[in-house]
Amino acid sequence: SSSRVKTYTIGFEGSGDFNELQDARVTAAYIGSDHHEMILSRQEYMHFFLHSFRISEEPIAETTIPALYFVSQLAGRDLKVVLAGQGADEPLAGYQRYIGENMLTKFFPVLRFIPLKSIARLLRRSERFKRATYASQFRDELKRFLAIYSIFTPLQKDQLLLESTKCRIDDANTELIKRLYDETNCLADPLAKLLYIDTRMSLSDDLLLFGDKMSMAHSLEMRVPFLDLELVRFLEGLPSSMKLRRLTGKYIHKRAAMRWLPRYIIKRKKRGFATPMDNWLRRDLAEVTKRLIGAEDSACQYYFNLEYIRWLIEMHQRGRENFQRHIFALLSFELWHREFF
Repeated sequence: SSSRVKTYTIGFEGSGDFNELQDARVTAAYIGSDHHEMILSRQEYMHFFLHSFRISEEPIAETTIPALYFVSQLAGRDLKVVLAGQGADEPLAGYQRYIGENMLTKFFPVLRFIPLKSIARLLRRSERFKRATYASQFRDELKRFLAIYSIFTPLQKDQLLLESTKCRIDDANTELIKRLYDETNCLADPLAKLLYIDTRMSLSDDLLLFGDKMSMAHSLEMRVPFLDLELVRFLEGLPSSMKLRRLTGKYIHKRAAMRWLPRYIIKRKKRGFATPMDNWLRRDLAEVTKRLIGAEDSACQYYFNLEYIRWLIEMHQRGRENFQRHIFALLSFELWHREFF
């Protein structure tokens, strides 16, 4: 570039693993960018979140949506087009679930000798470990993939759904993933199949969808160079070992970046675009959620067992369990339903 590159990031009040402000500052200083940042308060986040579904238009339960809205607002003051890193993780195995799937595939024969369920009971707040434990019981790849994607297990769904709701639901999740899974017969291993499905499902129906809507709310075009069609075709032709090596995801990407960036940037812990939602749902947001779902005109009361939802919130508030994703999904559904129905 003939001029200084502008960079933008957003953070939250307080300290925690959710804040990537310092990481962004270090990288910006190293590359010499014209760096801009915004610190978002809980009040600003929640005020937008409560009305965000009029922009997203779908009940997408992603805590990053308000953050993306505000960082787009920040960049939109200066620019009309930005480049974003969306789409690097799915073809290149950048998420923790890919490490989990790789471990399950390699060590499936010995997993039955490990008391995973007992360990999961001890690690009550490790939702990620519990999900891996649930997925580990399925040798069938398609069933295991469904387990990896699930927020609610079948047992939890049985407790959540009213009888009148159960009889009206078909197995749309299985049909959706099976259609993509059937296209992966020529791929060499389960990890390659999972990456193929994610690239076509999680991106188009989730991340790219709300990415477009939140950025265009500020007339900002967000381009995603990692999803260049020729690049994706090339990456999908590589063996899985070039993407995930031991516990290192995006292996070939990181090796390539060593030509320009120091190891302390490349090797630092992956943070994603996280928020302090776990903490908020243990405090006053829990009460707001209870009030919304318990209202006389709530959508949740027509489809779900409210006592079970209250139990989920109570366990999360006490720190006994980590039901952040479950509660946030239900809250998102309730707010979306209120907006459109």
